[in-house]
Amino acid sequence: MKICSPNKKKGLSFASVFFRGSLTIEASLMMTIMVMFMLGFFSFFYIFMTQMRIQGALNETTNELSKYAYVQQLLPDLWDHSTQDATQSKEKGAIRSFLEEKAKVFCQNGLHTLYLSDQVRKKLEKDPFVSFMVVRDVQGLDFRDTFLSLQADYIDARVKYQVKVKVLPPPFDKITLMQRCKRRFFIGLDPKKGQSQSNQDTDWVYMTNHASVYHLYENCYHLLREIRSFSYHVAKSMKNDQGSSYQSCGQCARNQPNLIVYVTKAGNCYHNRRDCPALTRYITKVDKKTVGNKPLCSNCAKKQSQLQKEEDLNKKGTK
Repeated sequence: MKICSPNKKKGLSFASVFFRGSLTIEASLMMTIMVMFMLGFFSFFYIFMTQMRIQGALNETTNELSKYAYVQQLLPDLWDHSTQDATQSKEKGAIRSFLEEKAKVFCQNGLHTLYLSDQVRKKLEKDPFVSFMVVRDVQGLDFRDTFLSLQADYIDARVKYQVKVKVLPPPFDKITLMQRCKRRFFIGLDPKKGQSQSNQDTDWVYMTNHASVYHLYENCYHLLREIRSFSYHVAKSMKNDQGSSYQSCGQCARNQPNLIVYVTKAGNCYHNRRDCPALTRYITKVDKKTVGNKPLCSNCAKKQSQLQKEEDLNKKGTK
């Protein structure tokens, strides 16, 4: 037996004919989904903007703190340089020990963390994104994982916090995030010479930490080395620029390589971590007179020779 509706019209679906109000229900469901989607999109946009604001304040404050930490580290050397009277050796030794102790207190007692948290919170206390998105506002920023090392010459500033996701129900409406900023201590003044690196009369060259050569050009590819990632088996069969095989890094690998390792063209080791201290290269600008008997970088020597030939050819052409 076939049942037909007297109200059947062309262009209407089966559900709309036999079940009154079905179009309204479908529309309301789709509208709810669309609204939830739009709220979710704007929530993640606000999270992104919050991260940008916090990262900006963290970078700025870490730069300031790296300068202060460097001053703390140099206090004993500055005192030695400024005090030349041999008759004051006992007083000088006592004051030097006092300054060294203060530098240790600055790092060990968490004063750097207190300064970092105070300054970052001051910069963000009136920020609308942080106030709206971060749980407990600026008081919800946790800096306890920040690390400062006088021996390694760097500060690693870290902040943890929770952001609110408005479209999710409890307890899924909070996401924990962490941001960090790592800076080496500021070096712009040689306390033993009492002059800044802005002196234009000095013949400057470039060196790295634990360097065996010096460089004439700051864009030398030995200075700006590229860190590349490969599988361990591929890296083990590769050769560096000198034709040597890559060996295990003594700091991060220790003959226990990961599936993915990191190498450089001029290096001789593979590394488990991209942030391995052996891969970290600090470039400093120094007076050429202070390099001693260290040789010139082979790449810089070739570039210098080529530039000299071009200059000689230009001189001959002008004559």
